[in-house]
Amino acid sequence: MKTILKNEFRLLRTYPANYSATDSQHFMEDFDVNIKENHVRIYKKASIVQLYLFNGLCLQKEYCLTRKASSNKKLKAYIKCLIFKKRKINEGLWVLDQWSSGYFHWFTEVLPRIISGKEINKDVKVLLPLHFKQYDFVLESLRALKTEAAFYDINRKIVVNKLFAPSHLKPAQFDPEYILQVRDAFHSNISKDSPQKKIYISRIKANRRKILNEDELNNMLSALGFITVYMEELSFSNQKDLMNETKILISNHGAGLTNMLFMKEGSLVIELKADALDINNCFFNLAKALNHQYYYTINPGDSKEIQKANINVDLIKLQGLLTAIY
Repeated sequence: MKTILKNEFRLLRTYPANYSATDSQHFMEDFDVNIKENHVRIYKKASIVQLYLFNGLCLQKEYCLTRKASSNKKLKAYIKCLIFKKRKINEGLWVLDQWSSGYFHWFTEVLPRIISGKEINKDVKVLLPLHFKQYDFVLESLRALKTEAAFYDINRKIVVNKLFAPSHLKPAQFDPEYILQVRDAFHSNISKDSPQKKIYISRIKANRRKILNEDELNNMLSALGFITVYMEELSFSNQKDLMNETKILISNHGAGLTNMLFMKEGSLVIELKADALDINNCFFNLAKALNHQYYYTINPGDSKEIQKANINVDLIKLQGLLTAIY
């Protein structure tokens, strides 16, 4: 059985605040998009095997694979579905895919699914692997959504008598209505003071997508009153509090920009984009959903793949942008 919560609709996004037609190839796919139907499917006797959802022995790809999975991984899942010992659960909410433990994916994809599922059954528990307990952002966001979790052992086959499975939207194509509900869940204790901080999130400690001229960028931003932060060193609670005090946020493509969720509406977000061939506007789309002012610069990188590119920030272009803004 499927319950439709919202029909497919057309979403028109306005241009970045400093948009230039010469950069159209970097944004053109995201100005006019169709947001898929949002629904919840209800299964009887569904099975969870690690991060895979089965109805009988039929893998429910639409509800557990929003990205490609290798044939080998799917075959292993089938075998585990046959041989794992069972644990039975009366009912549960299924919201995961193979990327769900990532910071960005949890907030922008999983939490909207939880909100959708609770429209059908407000008391249902979310099914999560035991290792999700290690993430403070998972536990705190469940509390923010007033949601309980039923944690399961990934070495067991979980058989659920009644399972609620919200639909998965196309990655990075958010429905603003649900993103705003996620934001509002964390804004109950937001400060009424006007934010004043100017923050640069560094990825120097990350494994990829670094800024190659980081020292020069830090010097320039420091002179303009920016504070450099490393989100890896902050608890989730501290990240939220910092963003609540931030009026301008700068970073290159990376999970740290997800924290714009905790900034006051209308704040400024500047993304340092790589001059890549593929298009990934997840942070532009997120900023628009949150009604922030989104700016960008295009910068040369050492790869044409946005997920791999380390970049050299065009400091002259960025300084000119910052001078024009304030």
